[in-house]
Amino acid sequence: MTRKASPTIALFPEASFGAALNCVGIAQALRARGARPVFICHAGFSGVFADYGFQEHQLPTDEPLTDSERQSYWQAFVRRHLPHFRLSPIDQLETYVAPTWEAIVDTAVNAEAPLRQLLARLKPDAVVLDNVIMFPALASAGCPWVRVVSCAETELPDADVPPYLSGLAADDPSRVAFEARYLA
Repeated sequence: MTRKASPTIALFPEASFGAALNCVGIAQALRARGARPVFICHAGFSGVFADYGFQEHQLPTDEPLTDSERQSYWQAFVRRHLPHFRLSPIDQLETYVAPTWEAIVDTAVNAEAPLRQLLARLKPDAVVLDNVIMFPALASAGCPWVRVVSCAETELPDADVPPYLSGLAADDPSRVAFEARYLA
């Protein structure tokens, strides 16, 4: 296999600043090694990657955000969900985590066709995904892909690490009950 002189690497972080900035760091390292990193981004993140000198490709949405909405998107998100963040981790599972996961799945479903079209247009040599969900368009894009876990490392099960989203200590005796209820 011949290595391309300047491979195009598409980075697709979830719509969160942790994942976004993690991918910026990866993209900077890739660029320093001669790659051509480009970003696939959600509407609320337009401009973030361009500020670091990277080309952006916004995922089209049914309801495009205005400049004002884009600038205040995450502040509004945090304000809207503050009451949930004051609850215990267990209580957040039903009031915040479950509805958020449903929204994440809906977003992935809605992004499928536009993402497939965007990947066909970009023709990346590889894709870096930093997200809690997989997009079928990435798996079928015809190039290698890698999933980065930057913001929720505990989602990978490990007996020495507290269960993901549990709020428990690793050796908490209620771990068995938590896993039976939420991981069964």
